[in-house]
Amino acid sequence: MNEISLMSRVDFFIPVLVIMGIIVLYEYMIKPNIIQYAWTRYFYLALTFRIMACFCSLIFYSYTDVGYSDTYNYFTFAKGISNVFRNCNLIDGFKVFYVDYDDLSLTVKSFLSNQENLIAIYSNNKFFVFLTGLISFVTFDSYLSISLIYTFLGFIGNWLIFHTLCKLFPTLKNYFLFFILLYPPFIFWSSGVVKESLSICCIGILFYLIFNINFTINMWGKIVLGSISVFVLYNVKSYLLFTFLFALVIVLFLIFIRSFQNKYVRLIVFCLFMAVFFIFIYYDFATFFLSEIFQSIFNQILIISNSQLQAGGSSYDLGTINSDFGGIVRYLVASVNVSLFRPYLWEVDKPQLLLSAIDSLFISGLFMSFIFLKWSVGRIKEILKNKLLIFSFVFIIAIACQIGAISFNFGTLLRYKTPIYPFLFSFFLIIYQERLKKMELLINCWYKKLYYKSYN
Repeated sequence: MNEISLMSRVDFFIPVLVIMGIIVLYEYMIKPNIIQYAWTRYFYLALTFRIMACFCSLIFYSYTDVGYSDTYNYFTFAKGISNVFRNCNLIDGFKVFYVDYDDLSLTVKSFLSNQENLIAIYSNNKFFVFLTGLISFVTFDSYLSISLIYTFLGFIGNWLIFHTLCKLFPTLKNYFLFFILLYPPFIFWSSGVVKESLSICCIGILFYLIFNINFTINMWGKIVLGSISVFVLYNVKSYLLFTFLFALVIVLFLIFIRSFQNKYVRLIVFCLFMAVFFIFIYYDFATFFLSEIFQSIFNQILIISNSQLQAGGSSYDLGTINSDFGGIVRYLVASVNVSLFRPYLWEVDKPQLLLSAIDSLFISGLFMSFIFLKWSVGRIKEILKNKLLIFSFVFIIAIACQIGAISFNFGTLLRYKTPIYPFLFSFFLIIYQERLKKMELLINCWYKKLYYKSYN
């Protein structure tokens, strides 16, 4: 299969039908269930910005790393799957999903790419590429239409997070609007034919089903929707699902601890659990370090790190990883640092990394202000009493540990960190809500003084 461009002639009229379908879907299915009348303008505003981000991502992937980006590779193989459905029967089309590439017939292989790198990418991302192939078949291989569909799915998940947070903290609605629905790095890197769009959709649905206080979906609907989200997220990015469940288990554990009325009983139960946990972790890690699985992971990390450093570009180095408990902890701390606070301004070597460096600087400022202005025993107790803050903090740190340890490239890291943004900003907005209220009152007082002075 020869190299193909992202855009074709069908992209000039099929996307119009897709947008019309999105509008119909919104009016008859989404709006009656998860949109309040007063929030309609927020929905249209955020959706407009997300569609603009979709077009920007199209321009970016069309002129940057053409032929090498994950988006290009996904679409190239997906277009081959679409040709299988179009030229063979449905059974052969679905065989591409559940049968290994080497076991496919020569007829089916003739429509697919025979490039080794694309075959490897498909083998590691089979569900997402196959789903993209199905959408490509329905939309007549229109890249822009596929991109709009994934962008809309990611937006729905994003909207569900916004909807849930606004129900819990209505006074922060305008802040949530910007930092969750309109924040530029987040909406750009979660738009287009990328796995992050589908991941955000599934995370948003699960978050909505678990934390929303006013459900408008019946029990069976919740079970079906939650099961589909778990299945899709497991097949697209399983580590996000496990991290989500891990954060949820931590929340349930702390709720269980708080169920004891006596504070001394709570302290004893908490200490016992933590002692058992650390003993288990210590001995389990000791066994894990000596296993072949760890050695395989350890060697794979070294290979990826060395290859990225040799390739140059926007790669980063976390230092030498030692195969002991202390070495792993130091490596994970470095992973959190690179995920949240890097690239630094002096590490920028490409124009597209400048915005990422500014974003990292902003996040660093939020953490520094929290440490110097809000860090106290009382504040920690307040966080531990709020299940949403606990969930967000655990989810942020756990994801940061993982993506920083495996990316080794700032460009890849930008996409991997997108699921962090909604929970990161909601964490700080909830903590600073009292300070934000005071700031709003102060601004209103200044505005009234200026208004009256101008008319007197």
